Amino acid sequence: MIEENRKGWAVVFIIIGLISILMSYCQAKEAKEERIRAEKYCREEISKSFRSSAKKTTTQSASKSYSPNRKTTSVNMNIRSYDEGYEDIYDNDDYDEDRYYSDPDYADGVDDAMEEVDW
Repeated sequence: MIEENRKGWAVVFIIIGLISILMSYCQAKEAKEERIRAEKYCREEISKSFRSSAKKTTTQSASKSYSPNRKTTSVNMNIRSYDEGYEDIYDNDDYDEDRYYSDPDYADGVDDAMEEVDW
């Protein structure tokens, strides 16, 4: 009888331990997902800020002269290329390998996203 009680308590403690481990795992997973959402939000805000400042620069340049500002256009293309590489990994879990090797801004976006999501 005493032996059966010991076995019963051992089973109870094992179940409690497993539940505890499972809860810790779920909490860690939720925290990681929240961190990823926060990082994505920050990345989007920074990207919007860059785009906004690039548009302001283009508008200011256009008001000063009638020739297009090629450097600003290049900056916008670089940001878009970076964003596309980042989003390919972050949202699609895949990337364009040919573009990765031919477009350094796209490759930078892919690399940064891979680091963030531990790809």
